[in-house]
Amino acid sequence: MAGRFYLRKFADINLDDEFFDTLKADYPGNANSTGFIEWFNKKANNGSTALVFEDGIGIGAFVVIKEEQECIELKNDVLPAFKRIKISTFRIAERYRRQRIGEGAIGLILWKWQQSDCDEIYVTVFDKHKTLIVQFERFGFINIGKNRNGENVLMKNRKKIDFSSVYGSFPFIKAGFDCAGYVIVEDQYHDTMFAYSELANKMMLQTEIGSSVSNGLCKIYVGKAPQIKYKIGEPVLIYRKYTQGAGKRFKSCITSYCVITDVIQAKSNNRFLMSFGE
Repeated sequence: MAGRFYLRKFADINLDDEFFDTLKADYPGNANSTGFIEWFNKKANNGSTALVFEDGIGIGAFVVIKEEQECIELKNDVLPAFKRIKISTFRIAERYRRQRIGEGAIGLILWKWQQSDCDEIYVTVFDKHKTLIVQFERFGFINIGKNRNGENVLMKNRKKIDFSSVYGSFPFIKAGFDCAGYVIVEDQYHDTMFAYSELANKMMLQTEIGSSVSNGLCKIYVGKAPQIKYKIGEPVLIYRKYTQGAGKRFKSCITSYCVITDVIQAKSNNRFLMSFGE
């Protein structure tokens, strides 16, 4: 089904899809790096899985993360082995570049990392993938050098979060905030907008745990509150409103949280401050 990330076994993924041509060219195999085809086949034989975004043309995105406990060999240094999350593959098809699917996929990965007990998460990227490097750096990954295969090693450490950037600190909230708010989202919209939430995940099949991330990580909430009390950088709790009748208790509940990145007032005292088009 187009529009969703599904958890697929490597053995069920078509390695001949032209989507993989670049990965095959980037990783032919050498003394410092296993060839992509060899790596893929090994994963298939081990029963491993990947998050795959598909449409009518074929594969649109392919994401693989793993937990490891290995040294990271840089050109001029070696980082000691301890438990980390590695984004071993992150590729978006050209037809989806500069859309929100990449942002949504990074958000999904970071939520998974936040729920783990690993302090660090990292990814390796060649220089030529400049847009991808910029995107990871926006979300707080730091370039710590190049590995012996010539790739940039981008790492994020939960003990060194820069809370001056809302994007860079995602998905963590700075302790000691002064106040927080909440926004109410009806259930039929909530489970698409906040697919990362624990409740939304529990309501989906295990093969759909990646869920819908095509609408990206950032959300725009349009409301008609008489006063704007929200401030940039403050957290807001997401309240899922159950609308399917009386039902059982506790079906309306808080499921997730966000941090305010911008506040725009469109109307005040029945006077429009901007046009509808704006």
